[in-house]
Amino acid sequence: SSSSSSSASSRVLPTPLGSPSSSSSYGISTNMFYELDDDIESIIGSSNMVTQPPPPPPVHHRSISSPGPGNRVKSLSFDYTIQSPAKALHGPVRDVSGFPLPQDIFVPDYQSDYPPYCMVADQYRNPYLLRYEAPNATASNWFHPVSTQPSTPQKTAIPPPPPPHRSGFFAHKKEELNESPVSKTKFKEMSKLLKERERDGYEDVKDWLFECLQELPSKAHWRVLLELADIAKRDNHINEARELFREINKLQPYASLGWLEHAKMEEECGHLKSCRRLLLTGLHYCPHNESLLIKAIKLEERMGNVDEARGLLGSLKDLPLERSWRILMEGALLEARIGNIEVARKVFKYLIKNTPWYGPIYLEACKFEERWGTLRRAFDICQEGLQNNPRYGPLWFAAMKICEKAKHDKAASFDSPSLDMDDLVDRAVKSISKELIWKVYFEFAQIADRENDLSKSRKLFAQSALHCPANLQWKVWLGGARTELKANQLDVARELLNRANQEVPVKQKFLVLIEIARMEELGSNLNQAREVLQKARKETKHEWKVFLESVLMEMRSGHISSATALAADSLQVHTGTGRLWAALIQLQQADRLVTDGGRGLESFMEAIQEVPKSGEVWCEGARIRLNPLSPKFNPLTARRFLEFAIQFTPQYGDSFVEYLRLEMMMGASDADIKRIEQLCINADPNYGTVWFHCKQHPLETAREVFQRAHELLKAELSVLRTVYEKAIQIYNGNHNSVQTLSQAKQVHKVFKQVAAELDIDDEVDTISPNYFWTGLLCVNKTLFKSRELHIQDLWRLIFGSDQIVP
Repeated sequence: SSSSSSSASSRVLPTPLGSPSSSSSYGISTNMFYELDDDIESIIGSSNMVTQPPPPPPVHHRSISSPGPGNRVKSLSFDYTIQSPAKALHGPVRDVSGFPLPQDIFVPDYQSDYPPYCMVADQYRNPYLLRYEAPNATASNWFHPVSTQPSTPQKTAIPPPPPPHRSGFFAHKKEELNESPVSKTKFKEMSKLLKERERDGYEDVKDWLFECLQELPSKAHWRVLLELADIAKRDNHINEARELFREINKLQPYASLGWLEHAKMEEECGHLKSCRRLLLTGLHYCPHNESLLIKAIKLEERMGNVDEARGLLGSLKDLPLERSWRILMEGALLEARIGNIEVARKVFKYLIKNTPWYGPIYLEACKFEERWGTLRRAFDICQEGLQNNPRYGPLWFAAMKICEKAKHDKAASFDSPSLDMDDLVDRAVKSISKELIWKVYFEFAQIADRENDLSKSRKLFAQSALHCPANLQWKVWLGGARTELKANQLDVARELLNRANQEVPVKQKFLVLIEIARMEELGSNLNQAREVLQKARKETKHEWKVFLESVLMEMRSGHISSATALAADSLQVHTGTGRLWAALIQLQQADRLVTDGGRGLESFMEAIQEVPKSGEVWCEGARIRLNPLSPKFNPLTARRFLEFAIQFTPQYGDSFVEYLRLEMMMGASDADIKRIEQLCINADPNYGTVWFHCKQHPLETAREVFQRAHELLKAELSVLRTVYEKAIQIYNGNHNSVQTLSQAKQVHKVFKQVAAELDIDDEVDTISPNYFWTGLLCVNKTLFKSRELHIQDLWRLIFGSDQIVP
C-alpha cells in the first residue's frame, strides 16, 4: 500500500464528546473503516494478489451479487466505493495492515441493528445473553453469575466465524512468539543500546535499527519495529509510526502488543473508529487477551456503546475466573461509571465470593464504596480482604484512610471495634511485608499530623525512619519537615529539609528544592525562595515542575508581569508542557492592562498546536469563552473546549467546576448537573487551583468537593445572574457570534451595578476581563493577594491538599 506523506501535520485536533464522529450510533458507516488511508488498493487488494475464483457463499450467509462499477460493497461496520468488481470478489480480503484474513470474518449485509462486535466473533454476543438477562443499561438485576462450567451456546441465525487460522503459515506465526533464550538476549542488548541513542532523533535511530535487524533472528524483528514505532510516535512522525505498526501486525499478528499500541496511537489522534477496528482485529488473533479487552471495553464506553461493552464482558463466561477477573472487575467499574450502583455491587460481590485470594478486587470494591460515601460497606470489604490477604499492603492503607475519614466525617461515621487506629497499625506491622513497614508508620504519622497531635506524629516519623531503607529516608525527612512547618517550627523544618537535600538522589532533588522554596515563601522570605528556585532551574533543568513552581510563586505574590515573563521563558525550555502554557494563558487573562482577552486567546491558539492533548490548556480556552466581560464570550465554543479538557485530562478538577458554571448559567436542569457530577466522580480529580479552593480536607471525595463547588457557584451566580444574562442576550442577538467592544461595555455596566454585592473594592471603571479569569470570583480576589491572607489560607494556597507520598 502507498504510504501517506510524513510531512503532513500530525497534530490533528480530536473530536469533542458528543460530536458526530464520536456518536453512539454505529451501523453501516459512510466512510472507509480506516479513515487515514487514501488508497483503496491497500484495503481491498492490490495487483500482486493471486486471482482465483470466488468461493461459494456459505449457506448461512447471504450471497454477494456481483456489483457494478460505482456500487458499494457493505461490511459490518464500513463500506467503500470499489473501482473494480473483480477486486471485491477475487482474492482474500485484507485488514488495515494488508494482512490476509479469513473471508468469513467479513460477512455482508448483516441487519443494521446487529451488534458491531459480531464482525470478530458471535461469541461476543451469545454468551452475553447467557451471563446477563438483557442488555438494559437501566436494569438493576442484569448480572446473574453462571456456573464456571462451559455452557452450550445459544443457536442464532448467523453462526460465529471460524476460529483463528490453523493453516501451516499461521501456526508458524504463532510459534514464533516463543523466542529462544539467544534471541531474547540479543534483543535485550539491542534495547540497552537503543536507550542511549534515543536522543539522536528518529531518522538516526531508524538507520541504526535497520542495521541491527540483520543481526537478530527474524522472529524478533517485530519487537525491534515496535521500539522504532514508539520513537516515531513520540517524535510526532505519526504517518511513519502508522506504517511501522502495520508492518508489525503483519509480521506477528498474534502479538497483542502491536495491536494495542497501534490502537492507542489512533485514539490519541482522535480516530476512534480506526482504534476500534484495530482492537477488533487484534481480538480475533488474540481471543480473550486481557489488555485488548479492557481497552475495547473502555473505548466502547467512550463511544457510547455500553451494550457492546457488556457484550465483550459476556464473552468471558467460559473462561476460568483466574484469567478473567480483571476484565470482569472493569465491568463492575463500567457499571459504576454509568450510575448502575447496585449492578456494580453485584459484580464485585460475585468476584469476592469466587476469587477471595485476589487483593486488588477488594481494593477496587472498597474505593468504589468510598467514592459513593458508604464508608461502612467500604470498611467491611477492607476487613474481609485483610482476613484473606493479610500481606496485601494497599488494603491496609485503604483501611487506615477509612478509619480516619470515619472520625473526620461525622455524617458518615459508624461504630466498630476495628476502627481503633492504633490497633489497626499494630496488626498491619505484624502482617505486612518488612519492606512496607516504614510506609505504615509514615501514613500513621501524617494522620496524627492532620489530627494536630504533634508529639505522636514525631514519634511515628521516628519509627518510620528506623524501618526505612537508607536510600528512602529522605522522604521521611520531607514528611517530618512538612509537619514541623505546619506547627510553625520553621528552624526544625529547615534542618530536616537540609538533611533531605543531602541524602536525596539526583533525580528526585527537585522535589526537595521545591519544598524548601515553599517553606521560605510561607515564612515570607520571598528572596530566599527565589534563590532556591533559581538554583533548581539550573541544577534540574529537565524538570518542568520547578519552572511551574517559580511561575506560581510569582503569581501568588502578586507580581503578574514577572510571572508572565517567567512563564514565557520557561516555555522556551519545556515547550511541550501543558501546565506551563495554561499558566501563561491564565496570567494574560488576569492582567488588568488587557481589555479584550486577545493576548490570552493568541497564546491559547499557539498552545493547542504544541500540546493538543492538554486538558489544562483547553480549560483555559473555555475560561476565555466564558468571560462575560470579554468580547470573546461564546458559551457554545466553551462547551466544546471543556469536553476536550475532560476527555484529555480528567484528573484536572478545574475543568469540572467550569463545566458546572457553564451549565448553571445556561439554566441546566438537575439531570444535567447530576450528569456532570457523575463524570466528576468517575474521573476523581486531584488538582487544580479552584479545585483546591473547594477542597477543605485531604480526605474529601470528588463528590464532596463537587457539591461544595456547586454551592459556591450557586451563591455567586445568584448575584451575577444579570451579568451573564446580558452577555447571553447579546450572544444570541449576534446569532451565536462574539461581542463587539461596545457590546462588552454594556455587560460591564451591568457588572458595575453588582460589584458592591460581591465585595469588590477595586476600581471597575475600566473594561477588564480579569475579574472572571476563573469561574469563582472568590478565588480571583485572593490569589494575587496572598500576603493579606491568614496563615491557614496561605498554607492551602501554597500546598493545596497534596500530601507527601511515601
